Amino acid sequence: VVFSILPVLSSLSIRGEMAEAMVDAGVLNSLVNALEMFKSDGAICADALDAIQAICRTGLDAAIVTQDEQLIALRGTLTDEAIKTCARSVVACGRQCVSNAVVCEAIAGVALAFAEFGDFPNIQYLVGECEMVDVLVQSCVKHANDEGVQRATTCALAAYAVCDGSTKRVVESLGGFALIKRCVNELNVDDAVRLFPPVRRWISSSKSSSRTGDQRRRRDDQRERAEAEDLNASDDDIIDDATLGD
Repeated sequence: VVFSILPVLSSLSIRGEMAEAMVDAGVLNSLVNALEMFKSDGAICADALDAIQAICRTGLDAAIVTQDEQLIALRGTLTDEAIKTCARSVVACGRQCVSNAVVCEAIAGVALAFAEFGDFPNIQYLVGECEMVDVLVQSCVKHANDEGVQRATTCALAAYAVCDGSTKRVVESLGGFALIKRCVNELNVDDAVRLFPPVRRWISSSKSSSRTGDQRRRRDDQRERAEAEDLNASDDDIIDDATLGD
């Protein structure tokens, strides 16, 4: 019943009242139980994840744009509650079901919603303590040629990268930028850089930085070789002088 009802929360007509009432009634705990009890059943996990995402996106409709401040605030509150209640189970599900493309795509959708609507301290909790970025990277690598997984995971990685300098460093250090770049260049899936424009600049500059680093290393190697040759030449001169002295 929960799985069949929650997806309608994306309808603007709900205005959030149903979502708030269901969260107050403990629906998030029920979804956590579903993820933990049926962790080997990809279909059930995917439904539970879709339900969590629906709660985070309460009141959103692709065809309607609203600036309702009360609804926006409610969406943030529900997302923060979902992060606190469900994040660890979502990450555990990601590790358990990394071979299931449908589940990986659903987890990336939840991760993106968390990043879009969550409060920054909760996002830091996701990136640091929960290791959400690590799970996204694993999914992206595992399903390298699945366009749906690639689109979802790279968008989520980009969303975490633009949150803050510290989250950006985590995404970059775990290989997130390289995965986004590959997705754009090899699969021609550029949703991540279109939705989060700074990432396009970062993945381009990372290439330049890498090239600059290679050039610097080559110069250092050349300098070390030259110094070694000079040192050897000096040693030869010393030996020659000593021989002449004898």
